[in-house]
Amino acid sequence: NRIFITGGSGFIGSHAVDILISQGYEVAVYDNLSNGKRGFIEHHFGESRFNFIEGDILDLDKLTEALRGYDLVWHLAANTDIIGGYDQPRRDLMDCVVGTFNVVEAMRIAGIQPIIFSSTGAVYGELCKDVSMSESAGPLLPVSNYAAGKIGSEAFISAYCHLYGLRGWMFRFGNVIGARMTHGVIVDFINKLKTNSDEL
Repeated sequence: NRIFITGGSGFIGSHAVDILISQGYEVAVYDNLSNGKRGFIEHHFGESRFNFIEGDILDLDKLTEALRGYDLVWHLAANTDIIGGYDQPRRDLMDCVVGTFNVVEAMRIAGIQPIIFSSTGAVYGELCKDVSMSESAGPLLPVSNYAAGKIGSEAFISAYCHLYGLRGWMFRFGNVIGARMTHGVIVDFINKLKTNSDEL
């Protein structure tokens, strides 16, 4: 009944919040607003079943205290700027791998077991260049820092499931599109078509 969402003010997270609140769940959003926007969730401010906590998943102590008492963690917080990760490779290490480690460690300390994690189809790297992939495809050889960060995150979730009894569901999304998108290849295509509808 009580769901804790990291990155809940982002593109995907804010839609998850809308759906969960409409279905009667109690939802807490934990977000540092580096990628998300307060405007995506502020229509829930003041609702009794909604709580916004401005915080960073890199702050283990604050994160652990904030998620105590929740039933499930939906972990969406990450660096989503794949192109920017090229110039700042440490960001994918910190925001993805270290951040996810902090999330599962906080869950272990607080005694929360289930976690839903948003990974990416980018973990398949060049494997899916010419053929379709199944979840059993491998070895996973990433071609971006973003994908490497997601593989590292999946690895820590898997280890914590085996060692500490967490239960994890990992979803490897492709290009997700919809309202509230702020960047990415689809946004680039749309903006180019708005500028010149005769040429992409």
